[in-house]
Amino acid sequence: MGTFRLHHSPAFQACLGGLLLWTIVSWPLPMMVTDTVSISPRAPAEGPIMRMYPGDHLQLLYQLWLGHDTFFGETPWSTNLYEFNTGDDAARKAYSTYYFPFHFFYGIGHVIGGPAVGMNTAAILSLFVSLWATLLWLRRWFPDRPVLVVCAALAGQCLPFRWHALLHGSPTGMAMMWIPVLLLGMDIWIRDQKLQGSALAGAAVYLSGWSDTHALFFSGILAPAWLLPAFWVIHRKLLPSKDLLLSLIKSGWPLILWVVLTGVQVLQVLYSQKDLDVVDGIAPEEIAIYAPEWEEVWERSGWGGYAETYLGPVFLILIVTGSGVAFWQAFGKNGSPEKKAFAILLGALVLGLILVTMVATGPNHPMGGIWWERTKRIFPPLSKLRQPAKIYLGLPAFISLMFALSLAALPKGWARRFIPPVLCFAVAFSFVARITPHLCILADRNAAYEAVSGDADIPRALVLPLWPGDSHWSSVYVYYAMRERLRLVNGYRPSRNVRYMEEIFEVYHPMNQGDLPPEKLDALLERGITHLMLHENAFPEKVSPFSVGNTLNALLQHPRLELLSHAGAVWAFRIRPEAGPTTVTPDWKHWAAVQRIEAEHIENAPEVFQSEAFSGGSALVLTPEDGSHVLWSRSISLPENRQLFVRTLGQGILDLHIQHGERETTHSHRAGVLETEWVQIPVPASPGFLPLTVTATATRGRITLDRLVLGPGQWNPEAERIEIHPTSMFHAGHTDLELDAVVFDPIRDPATNIFYGPRLPLKSGPVTVELSVSSPAPAGTLLGHFRTRGMPESIEIDVIAGEPVRLTYEHAARDLFSVEFDYAGSADVVIEGLTITRDTP
Repeated sequence: MGTFRLHHSPAFQACLGGLLLWTIVSWPLPMMVTDTVSISPRAPAEGPIMRMYPGDHLQLLYQLWLGHDTFFGETPWSTNLYEFNTGDDAARKAYSTYYFPFHFFYGIGHVIGGPAVGMNTAAILSLFVSLWATLLWLRRWFPDRPVLVVCAALAGQCLPFRWHALLHGSPTGMAMMWIPVLLLGMDIWIRDQKLQGSALAGAAVYLSGWSDTHALFFSGILAPAWLLPAFWVIHRKLLPSKDLLLSLIKSGWPLILWVVLTGVQVLQVLYSQKDLDVVDGIAPEEIAIYAPEWEEVWERSGWGGYAETYLGPVFLILIVTGSGVAFWQAFGKNGSPEKKAFAILLGALVLGLILVTMVATGPNHPMGGIWWERTKRIFPPLSKLRQPAKIYLGLPAFISLMFALSLAALPKGWARRFIPPVLCFAVAFSFVARITPHLCILADRNAAYEAVSGDADIPRALVLPLWPGDSHWSSVYVYYAMRERLRLVNGYRPSRNVRYMEEIFEVYHPMNQGDLPPEKLDALLERGITHLMLHENAFPEKVSPFSVGNTLNALLQHPRLELLSHAGAVWAFRIRPEAGPTTVTPDWKHWAAVQRIEAEHIENAPEVFQSEAFSGGSALVLTPEDGSHVLWSRSISLPENRQLFVRTLGQGILDLHIQHGERETTHSHRAGVLETEWVQIPVPASPGFLPLTVTATATRGRITLDRLVLGPGQWNPEAERIEIHPTSMFHAGHTDLELDAVVFDPIRDPATNIFYGPRLPLKSGPVTVELSVSSPAPAGTLLGHFRTRGMPESIEIDVIAGEPVRLTYEHAARDLFSVEFDYAGSADVVIEGLTITRDTP
């Protein structure tokens, strides 16, 4: 009777190998597993570890938690209560698979140590299952080659795309485990004609749809494509005998049942997408943005380079060499039927790898759009696939099989024992050596969200900035809402919901600019949405032409809003039914530039003049024969007086027509030949979120129009001294009302350029800029760097704790005045303001 050896068990090998791979590739995540999850396999320049960084990882975490909470918590079945909730809980009821079984994997870790442990547990267990199924599958192909099987399985799981998907917080990374399960089930059915084989294969395809639609789509293509070559290699014939055919049919009825259920699943997926903006397909131009370049298959730029479709020279040389040796031995004097079958199969897999890679690159393939259009005709669903590289999700198992087939001809003895491990290490190292994980430390809870959650029986809130629903910035809101079970209007999904866009975003997104008319607040209250929130450190320029201080100022001074709580960068307000007293009335002036226009960049520019005297090295030339040209048109809220700064050169008269809503004005400017400074044109206030259009017409002479800037009404480019409040700058961090300053915290704020502005005109001449900075750090600590921004030659100084920060330079009128603070992340930093002094002779 044989003795069972634990180290020979595929389950033990999978657990040990999977844990080892996860530890090495995701390091240092294993050291921070209790409060940290992965963001991507590629760390940015700001640093590999950040706190509450937005992205798909937070959305997947929310979805896994939602499934766990449905079974073991307080969330009703098939109800996504906490995102895109516009006031009707019943409308949030929808069929969901909760990424089965990964929400159960998550639940194991969640019970042990909370959300981060749950997320990491789900990732690790999916890797275990992938390795386990791959080992069992390869053992059936190479029953007497245990070393080769283990090495091949490990090499396949090191494929960069495997870790791209797993570390990126994509459900695809976990759903990839169903592919080796599918291949294992098909092998049991084809080779042994057993019911459990077809049942396992069918279940893998069906459940892949519960995990990820990409996995369902590509496994549905993979299964029939693999059926014929697998059958031919196993049985050495293309057509089965009558007895074999009957046996396959008899043992295959579970597969038919699963196929029917999968068809129902596909219909459910299509129905769920009826309101999304991908119904008619995604434009090739957009797909080209997300598709990898063809060269990334075999090369990476620099030691830190990373490419999700990378196969690399080591593996490519191995399979080419292995194919040559296999064909030489198979069709030589001593070639056996098995060697011939393996050689032909390896050759077919190499051709399949080339085809898969061509699909993965999409429109970026060397044959470009023609290739992609023809491919979509064969597989129309590809037109809805934003990331064609996801076809790689089926590759790890086949990389393992190709690795094993390439070394199957090794002679017995030392070669079989030592060559596979050496080549496994070489392939694995080439795959994962340049992966540098980007990690996200999860916050525990947030007092502002706690305050809103406890302020109503059924708490509902809208968070600013409001996005269309497909921005990863919203994932941070959803995470905090998850911790407090707070119903949010906001949400995050890969594609936009047309109805949400029309009913919510288009109506309420002017609030991003501080436009808060009473009728919109009333409409929110009618929906049961009783609170507004603001994430001050998640306010990129895309959401508003103003700095976040403009929006915060509007919220704090609004009579219908009551400040409920302020926790770091998160502000919570209660919406009042009627106007009341404001608790905080800050007086923050000198807002940053609203809009900057390079005149020569307009459509159908009649003439462009090149000269170093202009910003960007060129300017627009207008004559009376050119007619009128729209320089800028955008909906905007201007509750205060603004002014348009114009820089011209030439001789003649320029008419600038400015219209905001129903208010309009025309300014005639007489330009002089030597005029290079800025002209100021008042723009009257016009409450409401209305279209602002600026039109230029040269009514006489020849006018060269360089740049236009829409800025604050109180800004004077010729003032000898200008004081700028820090809230008017574009910034991350948070505003401290007691200190009347902007504060940066190394735990929450990234070490990068997170304070800059105001990007406004300034008269040419010598300028001194002082930054008022303080820090509790010891004297001599490097806090960051202070530099000029947007100028041909940047001037930079170090910001040292305990030392004054003063920068002097010669300002040129063609450049906008703009400076930036590059935060070092070494200590807390308080910025109290910015002072500009013009050095007069």
